[in-house]
Amino acid sequence: MNNAGNSPGIYPDPIGRGLGGMKIALIGYGKMGKTIEAIALERGHTVDLKIDIDSKGDLTKENLLLCDVAIEFTGPHSAKENILSCLHAGIPVVSGSTGWLEDWDEVANYCKEKMAAFICQQF
Repeated sequence: MNNAGNSPGIYPDPIGRGLGGMKIALIGYGKMGKTIEAIALERGHTVDLKIDIDSKGDLTKENLLLCDVAIEFTGPHSAKENILSCLHAGIPVVSGSTGWLEDWDEVANYCKEKMAAFICQQF
């Protein structure tokens, strides 16, 4: 059971549509992105936006607003820009990218100013 007391994989919708899976934006659709997608689908979530190197232009506010959360697994060359794009759209983002922490303060300050949700475990 999850923390909502519902069946596994069924989560309260954060924007009030009722119970159901999360709509996920995957930013970075390499090996890790594909693994995350498989797990998400298995748990009843949907992947409504997939961004890879060839579809970077699809990372727009309009497309992000179709999702509940973004999971970002790219690299140091684009992580900060991707994270800020999500935060600017008001979409919570979880990042597993490494090598970009010289930009940490900028992202952290944005989150403090805008009360934005951001999780990063790569220290």
